[in-house]
Amino acid sequence: MGRLGGYYDHVAPPFVDQYGFGLRVPSLVISPYAKQNYIDHNTYSFDSWLKIVEKRFGVEPMTQRDKWADAMLDSFDFTQQPRAPVLLSATTNGTAYPVPLQPIQH
Repeated sequence: MGRLGGYYDHVAPPFVDQYGFGLRVPSLVISPYAKQNYIDHNTYSFDSWLKIVEKRFGVEPMTQRDKWADAMLDSFDFTQQPRAPVLLSATTNGTAYPVPLQPIQH
Protein backbone atom coordinates (compact mmCIF):
# COMPACT_ATOMS: atom_id res chain seq x y z
CA MET A 1 0.00 0.00 0.00
CA GLY A 2 2.55 2.55 1.15
CA ARG A 3 2.47 5.77 -0.72
CA LEU A 4 -0.32 4.80 -3.12
CA GLY A 5 -2.92 4.21 -0.42
CA GLY A 6 -5.52 1.47 -0.59
CA TYR A 7 -5.95 -0.69 -3.64
CA TYR A 8 -9.66 0.14 -3.84
CA ASP A 9 -9.28 3.91 -3.64
CA HIS A 10 -9.25 6.09 -6.73
CA VAL A 11 -7.32 8.85 -4.92
CA ALA A 12 -3.68 8.49 -3.92
CA PRO A 13 -2.91 10.19 -0.60
CA PRO A 14 -0.42 13.07 -0.65
CA PHE A 15 3.22 12.22 -0.11
CA VAL A 16 4.25 13.26 3.39
CA ASP A 17 7.14 10.95 4.29
CA GLN A 18 8.43 7.41 3.72
CA TYR A 19 5.40 5.92 5.51
CA GLY A 20 2.66 7.89 3.75
CA PHE A 21 -0.87 8.35 5.01
CA GLY A 22 -2.08 4.90 3.98
CA LEU A 23 -5.78 4.20 3.54
CA ARG A 24 -8.30 7.00 3.42
CA VAL A 25 -10.80 6.59 6.22
CA PRO A 26 -13.92 8.68 6.75
CA SER A 27 -14.25 10.23 10.17
CA LEU A 28 -17.10 11.54 12.30
CA VAL A 29 -16.57 14.35 14.77
CA ILE A 30 -18.90 13.91 17.74
CA SER A 31 -18.58 16.70 20.25
CA PRO A 32 -20.75 19.29 21.98
CA TYR A 33 -18.52 21.80 20.16
CA ALA A 34 -18.65 20.23 16.69
CA LYS A 35 -19.96 22.53 13.98
CA GLN A 36 -23.46 21.42 13.09
CA ASN A 37 -24.06 20.27 9.48
CA TYR A 38 -20.39 20.90 8.64
CA ILE A 39 -18.42 18.81 6.18
CA ASP A 40 -14.66 19.27 6.30
CA HIS A 41 -12.99 18.44 3.01
CA ASN A 42 -9.42 18.84 4.28
CA THR A 43 -7.02 15.90 4.24
CA TYR A 44 -5.94 14.81 7.69
CA SER A 45 -3.85 11.99 9.05
CA PHE A 46 -4.43 9.78 12.06
CA ASP A 47 -1.90 12.05 13.77
CA SER A 48 -4.43 14.89 13.57
CA TRP A 49 -6.47 13.37 16.41
CA LEU A 50 -3.34 13.27 18.54
CA LYS A 51 -2.48 16.85 17.53
CA ILE A 52 -5.81 18.27 18.71
CA VAL A 53 -5.41 16.55 22.11
CA GLU A 54 -1.85 17.88 22.39
CA LYS A 55 -3.05 21.42 21.60
CA ARG A 56 -5.96 21.19 24.05
CA PHE A 57 -3.86 19.98 26.97
CA GLY A 58 -0.60 21.78 26.14
CA VAL A 59 1.38 18.58 25.61
CA GLU A 60 4.55 18.63 23.52
CA PRO A 61 4.36 16.61 20.28
CA MET A 62 5.56 13.02 20.59
CA THR A 63 6.87 12.69 17.01
CA GLN A 64 7.56 14.82 13.94
CA ARG A 65 4.36 13.49 12.34
CA ASP A 66 2.06 14.86 15.02
CA LYS A 67 4.18 18.00 15.31
CA TRP A 68 3.35 18.90 11.70
CA ALA A 69 -0.17 17.40 11.59
CA ASP A 70 -3.23 19.60 11.14
CA ALA A 71 -5.26 19.75 14.38
CA MET A 72 -8.70 19.58 12.67
CA LEU A 73 -9.84 22.78 14.38
CA ASP A 74 -12.01 23.68 11.36
CA SER A 75 -14.54 21.08 12.57
CA PHE A 76 -15.12 22.77 15.92
CA ASP A 77 -16.60 26.01 17.24
CA PHE A 78 -15.37 26.47 20.80
CA THR A 79 -17.15 29.84 21.08
CA GLN A 80 -20.62 28.27 20.84
CA GLN A 81 -22.65 27.04 23.79
CA PRO A 82 -21.97 23.31 24.10
CA ARG A 83 -24.95 21.30 22.87
CA ALA A 84 -26.68 18.99 25.33
CA PRO A 85 -25.93 15.27 24.90
CA VAL A 86 -28.34 13.04 23.02
CA LEU A 87 -29.00 10.08 25.25
CA LEU A 88 -29.62 6.92 23.29
CA SER A 89 -31.56 4.15 24.90
CA ALA A 90 -32.44 0.73 23.59
CA THR A 91 -35.51 -1.08 24.85
CA THR A 92 -36.92 -4.56 24.34
CA ASN A 93 -39.37 -2.94 21.89
CA GLY A 94 -36.60 -1.34 19.87
CA THR A 95 -35.46 2.24 19.77
CA ALA A 96 -37.58 5.34 20.11
CA TYR A 97 -35.73 6.91 17.18
CA PRO A 98 -36.92 6.99 13.55
CA VAL A 99 -36.66 3.92 11.37
CA PRO A 100 -33.54 3.93 9.13
CA LEU A 101 -34.07 5.06 5.55
CA GLN A 102 -32.89 1.70 4.27
CA PRO A 103 -33.90 -1.63 5.80
CA ILE A 104 -31.11 -3.54 7.50
CA GLN A 105 -30.06 -6.56 5.43
CA HIS A 106 -29.34 -9.75 7.39
